Parts: sequence; structure tokens; C-alpha cells
Amino acid sequence: MLQHLRRLVTDRLAYRITLLFLVASMGPILLVGIAAWARLRSELVGEIMRTQRNLIEQVELDLHEEFDHHRHQLARLGQQMDVQRMAADRVQPALDSFLDYNELFHEVMVFDAAGRYVAGSARGRWTAPPPATLAGLPAALAQPCQEALARGNATVTPPVSGEPGQVHVYAVAPVPAFLDGKPSLGVAIADLRLYGAEIQSLIEGWEWVGKTYLCITDPEGRVLARAGAGTPGHLRTLSVPVAGEEVSSGLANVAGREDLIASCALPALGVRVVVGRPYDEVSRFLTDLAASLGLYVLIGVITALILGVVLSRRLAAPILALSAGIRRVANGEVAHRVTVEGGDELADAAASFNAMATRLQRIGLVEDLWHAKKSAEKP
Repeated sequence: MLQHLRRLVTDRLAYRITLLFLVASMGPILLVGIAAWARLRSELVGEIMRTQRNLIEQVELDLHEEFDHHRHQLARLGQQMDVQRMAADRVQPALDSFLDYNELFHEVMVFDAAGRYVAGSARGRWTAPPPATLAGLPAALAQPCQEALARGNATVTPPVSGEPGQVHVYAVAPVPAFLDGKPSLGVAIADLRLYGAEIQSLIEGWEWVGKTYLCITDPEGRVLARAGAGTPGHLRTLSVPVAGEEVSSGLANVAGREDLIASCALPALGVRVVVGRPYDEVSRFLTDLAASLGLYVLIGVITALILGVVLSRRLAAPILALSAGIRRVANGEVAHRVTVEGGDELADAAASFNAMATRLQRIGLVEDLWHAKKSAEKP
């Protein structure tokens, strides 16, 4: 093999044949490999972003379903007989039991039809002392309370920002009369506080692929809850672009690293949802894939080089033999003949060369005889 390589280096024709074989065999493979890698990279990133968008839509759906569930729970509270009696000693135990079974609620109050405070319960300390009348509640509750009393509608208010990192959403439900068609006896109001452990409980138990993570933030970007192995442990705020209620996706800097993210705002709940995945996880996979492709290409190049050397020898040998024969005949060795192998054009050329050499040899013999005759005739 080493002799073949040395011969290849010194033999320009064999070198050109080997180079042509390498280009012809490996060129298309390299081009197809590069194109396939680029397309795979694009499709992989696109698939990850589509998965993230689908996950955000699922999170949004689950959050809305959770809030609807709590709204129905509050409506069921208003339908309890103890609450409908509108007596503080009967209403209070019902409210305490309600908070025990609905962990997302922190405070619940009941007011009668005249707007007077009847009873209330809080998980821990009250944010503020319960007001004596409905007029003392936040302005965002005025219209929902009126609709609950007048039409019997159970609603959830738009989000209300509280202390840093807190978002309040109020559920309002009527306390219906015992008899259908009668005005509502009062209204039940419950405070859904979206922060910390409360909203964290909504996203626990989900399965995450690789280092995919989910963050739920308030409108200012403060992280309310997070899940997934890829979330930076020190992350307290998340400043990523959110294009309104539409799900947007792309690359963003998260805690000093580049992540593939999808995000959207949920105005009805007062939160933003961000799903991300470290880009280095994706690039590492692509790097491993490129290394594997490079190894296969290297094996292909070595294989093509070996085949090129062998084939160049077989292809160039008749041409080189013919070239050497021409030089020897030109130097006067008209008796030299080249070996004729096969039935291709090179064999035809070799046969024609041998025929030419034979004619030259005959001409040479005639000339020799003529010169000998002339020499003999001289006195």
C-alpha cells in the first residue's frame, strides 16, 4: 500500500484519477450531509418550539379550568343552607370548611343583600380587616357584586396587583334564595391569591422532557412559580419579551444563558407563562450528531482514498505502459511492444501502437538491408 501511495505521489496521472474519484464520490455525500444536518437542526429547533407552544396552550387551558373549578366551588358554597340562613354563627363554620378544602383561596366573606358584612374566614392573617359593607371592598368588585345580587351570576374578576410578587383574583358568587325566582340573599366573595405555593401547586406533577422548564410570572416579571430541571436556581425575575396574548417563541437571554423560549400573557389571570429550554442542550445534541456525521465522512474518505488508489492503478497502468512504450520506440527501441489487455479503447490504442512499431521495425529492416547492399556494392 505504501508503494502504491509513493507511486501515486510521483505519478501525476494516477494522482488526478484518484482526486477525481474522491471528488466524484465524496462531494455529493458531503453536500447531502451538510444539507441534512442543516435541515435537521432547523426541524429540531422548530419541533422544540412547537412543543413549547403546545405546552403553553395546555397550561393556559389548565389554569382556566382550575379557576372555573374554584368559581363553581364558591357558587356551591352560596347554595349551602347554612350560608343561606345569613346568620354569622351558621355561616362562619361553612366558610372555615370551605377554606380547608380549597387551598387556592385565602379569604372568603359573605355579605347580605343590603351589602352588610355577615361573616368571613381567612387562611392565616387577614390582608386587611373585613369591611362593614360592600362599599369598603376594592372598586374592581363593585360591578361583579351588583351582577351577582341582581342576576345571580358567578364571576371571576380581572386580576388586581397586590404586594410585590402577588396577584389577586376575586371570585364572586350569589347566595340564592330558598325559592326560585326570589332575589339573592347576599353575595360570597373569595380571594384567589396567585403567588408562591398557591400557584406552584397548579403546575406540580407535570412531566418535563430534558431540561424544559416552566415559569409563571406576574406582569412585572417576578417569578410566582416554576417547575422543570432547566430553571436556574437563583431565578427571581424573568425579563423576556411577551407579545400580548399570542404565543411568541424564539431565543432569549435567561439568567445569562441563551434559551429557546415560548411565552404569552394571560390577562384574565394576571400572569405570564414562559416555557424554556437551554439552547446548549439542543446544540450539544447537534454537536454530537455533527461528530457522528464527521466520523462517517472520515471513514468514507479513507475508503474512497483506498479505492481511488487501487482503481487509479488499474486505470492508469495501461496508459502509463503505452506512454513508456512510445518513449522507448522514440528512443529507437522499435522492437518494444506493449501488452494488450481487454477490449476497450486503451486496448485498441495499444494494438495500434504495436502495429505501428511493427511497421517501423520492418522499415528499419529494409533500410538496414538497403544500406548493407549499398555498402557491398562499393569497390
